[in-house]
Amino acid sequence: MNLDNYYVLAINHKATEVQNIGDFTVNPDEYDDVVKTLFQSNGVEEVVYLSTCNRVEIWIYANGRLEKNQLLNQVFSGHCFGKFLNVKKDFFELKGDLALLHMVNVACSLDSMVVGEREIFGQLRKAFVKARELGVCGKNLNLAFRKITEVSKAVYSKTSIANQKVSVASIACHELRKLIPNVESTSIGLIGAGETIQLVSKYLANHQFESVKVLNRTKENGQKIVDIISGAKIGDFNKLSNEIENTDVIISCTGSTEPIITKDKINPNMNYTILDLAVPADTSMEVQLLPNVNFIGVNDLKEIAKQNIKGRLQDLNNAASIAQDGWEDLIQFIKEREVVHKTKKVHDEIDAIFKTNELLDQMVCFNEEERNITSKMLKYLKIKLNKVPAKISKEILIQKNA
Repeated sequence: MNLDNYYVLAINHKATEVQNIGDFTVNPDEYDDVVKTLFQSNGVEEVVYLSTCNRVEIWIYANGRLEKNQLLNQVFSGHCFGKFLNVKKDFFELKGDLALLHMVNVACSLDSMVVGEREIFGQLRKAFVKARELGVCGKNLNLAFRKITEVSKAVYSKTSIANQKVSVASIACHELRKLIPNVESTSIGLIGAGETIQLVSKYLANHQFESVKVLNRTKENGQKIVDIISGAKIGDFNKLSNEIENTDVIISCTGSTEPIITKDKINPNMNYTILDLAVPADTSMEVQLLPNVNFIGVNDLKEIAKQNIKGRLQDLNNAASIAQDGWEDLIQFIKEREVVHKTKKVHDEIDAIFKTNELLDQMVCFNEEERNITSKMLKYLKIKLNKVPAKISKEILIQKNA
């Protein structure tokens, strides 16, 4: 275990435009090949590859000198990643203690576009699991990640940076708790079947809502929501006014460029709560202003998100302090492991010296008493010699950290 052998090659939202990161996002069918190519690259002993919408991270434990451009060309140029040649310059390289500091900050979500989002740690953990399955991640990255996991848990448990909801979908679910106190008597209509509605559906499924209707242009995609919410039914999107007439809560998020919830589809004698998560809004302005409609749109949720982000940032200094302390502990841990590894080699060499035939040959002419005395002296000398490397190494570590 050597501190200088830790490397990070990465591109993230701070280093380039977010849309450029997609040029390095690996197709799931190609993931294994890309990771194995990384593992087989010159200088790479262990590797973990992480890809999210805001970053691509290559964490490496090296057994030789790494050449950033050579490695990136070898790994990515053989795949169809669009603007690869123009974007690869935005990759940055970190080594040693700075690489490990970056790893800690990523795992603690201090390096995220939205500080405190827990998803990054889950994505990172999955990347390590996958790397272990492929046999490309060994003890050096695993030991570092074990320590990094402890630091991230401390950050999330001892600070409030991850407590307030900041994504539209998570805030929407939080608002649903206030809007729907009685899950048994509330009917819900879901319009759309994309990622946001799927996230909301998972919340509904966990809280066992009994009356859920899914309305989507294609029934195949609507079935994805039914698969999430047991007991949900698929309605007829083309008969929207009839389908939502007796619905208490409407949650909508489609890709339509024009409003689909218009005044002609609303029963003036019914009270509705509309949670509109679409941009542009699925609900016409006319409907939003109706007295029988309680409308909550993306702008309302974004305002809540702003306040929540302010709350997170208030505790950012505490989180950064915990991460800094954890990083320093990690550096010390690696240095101590390195010392242990090196002193073990010295111990082995000392043991080998005392087992040589030369010493035994010199004792052949000794009588029994002389052999016993000499053996005790050699044993004492061996014990004393074995203590020297650890003592000197400890003194060196103390001096470096002073």
